[in-house]
Amino acid sequence: NGNPAGTNYYVEYSSDNFLTINESGTMAQTSVDIGPPIQPNTTFYFHVRAVNRAGLQTAFDITVATPTLAAAPSSLGLTAVGAGAVTAVWGANTNAPGSRFAVWAATDPAFGTLTASSQTANTLAVFSGLSSNNTYYFQVRAINNNGVPTAFVSLNSTSTLASPPIAAAFSNITASNIQA
Repeated sequence: NGNPAGTNYYVEYSSDNFLTINESGTMAQTSVDIGPPIQPNTTFYFHVRAVNRAGLQTAFDITVATPTLAAAPSSLGLTAVGAGAVTAVWGANTNAPGSRFAVWAATDPAFGTLTASSQTANTLAVFSGLSSNNTYYFQVRAINNNGVPTAFVSLNSTSTLASPPIAAAFSNITASNIQA
């Protein structure tokens, strides 16, 4: 930026685009560390101005923003298991409201081929249209506001229920035999 070593900088940062200021201060370096505590998957806005030796400040530079990384969701498991449907449930952990989650379902525990997937801001996903009496594996990950995902968290596996049998008409009825 052309300023000599020893130039001070005044920085402000905010998590609500400067409706309020989280913190401000003068520093002699050109990098700033924030936290803890900071919330995962929260966008922070920064602007900086230089301060000369007489204490005069420049105007703030342009505002830049970046989100923190998301925290991995917590596994709460699988519920509402039916003949062709499973509901996957997880906790948001400490991620900010509105965080997105990607959920995968597969019959392969290595998730080589996906059976179904969902991307949602909810903490559950209903997978319907699954085959009955089949084992499915589920995993979820959080995605931050820049699209950077966490590692997957296993939601375990379950088998969908078998479909109920279909009643067949009786035939070949004799004194000693009934065939269905």
